[in-house]
Amino acid sequence: MINNVEAHFKEAVEKKYGSRILDRGDCENLSIVIYSEVGQNVSYNTLRRIFGLAKAVTIRRGTLDLLSLYIGYQSYQHYLTEYPFTIKWVGRLILFEKLDRRDINGLVHLIETQHRRKENFVLSLINIIREFLLLGKIRELSKLLNSEIVNTINTTYNQKLFLGNSIGILLRRVSLSQSELKILCKSNFFRTTIFEVFVDYSNLNGHYFEISEILYKSRDYNNKLFIKCLYNLRAYLNMKQVQIFKLDEDEISSLHPILRGRYFSNFIFGDALLESSFFGIKRYLSNDNIAESTYEPILVSLLTLNFKVQNWILEQIQNAIKNNLVIQHHYLEAIKLLQIYYYIGTNNRKQAREIFETIIKDNFILSYKSFIIFFYHLAGYQLDVSKERAILLKQSLKDNPYKRFRQIYNNAIKMNQD
Repeated sequence: MINNVEAHFKEAVEKKYGSRILDRGDCENLSIVIYSEVGQNVSYNTLRRIFGLAKAVTIRRGTLDLLSLYIGYQSYQHYLTEYPFTIKWVGRLILFEKLDRRDINGLVHLIETQHRRKENFVLSLINIIREFLLLGKIRELSKLLNSEIVNTINTTYNQKLFLGNSIGILLRRVSLSQSELKILCKSNFFRTTIFEVFVDYSNLNGHYFEISEILYKSRDYNNKLFIKCLYNLRAYLNMKQVQIFKLDEDEISSLHPILRGRYFSNFIFGDALLESSFFGIKRYLSNDNIAESTYEPILVSLLTLNFKVQNWILEQIQNAIKNNLVIQHHYLEAIKLLQIYYYIGTNNRKQAREIFETIIKDNFILSYKSFIIFFYHLAGYQLDVSKERAILLKQSLKDNPYKRFRQIYNNAIKMNQD
């Protein structure tokens, strides 16, 4: 037995016994109890070695099986099989107990312990944050989000995506006041792991815009370029004037590929003269960053129905695929949509339908999903003009209450009625 498994096994024996095993007397008493309950003997000296009260030796499998019987398992192998689930259940019970008490310090300690033991702390953290949001306990939540452990935990990219999407989607239906949003916006964790990860394009006229406004006015929020890009997207969606801005080459080079893609997408919102500036993104593209750099341009090219940009992006992606580009699921589905619109534009509806049938909607990334689904249903309606498709497209329009979407919808309906 080693590490956490060994410690948990001994804790399970002590829990069943009802007391810590601290000396020879405890071992003698435990030996008697085990015999009375299981009908087999474990010498007190063996128990002393197991609990670190005598020189350690390798414990026979038969002894481990016997102790496993004592704590309620069929064998030691049965214990090992159930151990991971037991740990999860115990952890969940502790979590829910501390949540019920709203024990912030206890919850912070729990996250720290799980992280140190390399357990799955992400689900616990999500449960905690969602619970406090649902309860409206924003000040308590702020204390948790501003704790040292939450802000120093190293998370992988996928963990960050999971955290941001699992929490961000809840903000769509939790009504928070301006003062409560301001409290959350003071948290660096909230800014970088929720606001900047769950980019809620379907709510740029709602809560997500409110948060953007607060952060843009905040002196200590540094990612204002991100928000300026959001403002332009929002303006275009509401059929208002887009504010074009240009960065110098050093500034562009220093941007994260995702933000760089957002920056260059601004030029697609403008007139044909500005569109040429978009293609300057090419010198920053590589196989390592093409997925991150072109995801935003893909969405904006769908929104603007810009066939020239769509075609150009597809060419860059196809070249990267030839060089063994590994494509994530949500990116692959966006590429498929782009291909569908390209084939519709070139009047190759047979190819467009074949690709349409392969799209897996559940693979769309959650923060963009309701936004992208509109274009999915729009393509479906263009390929199969039917009452059912029209209903789906209209339902999707309700999730994206923008003048631009209404215009695109009306044009599609009118075109197919004519």
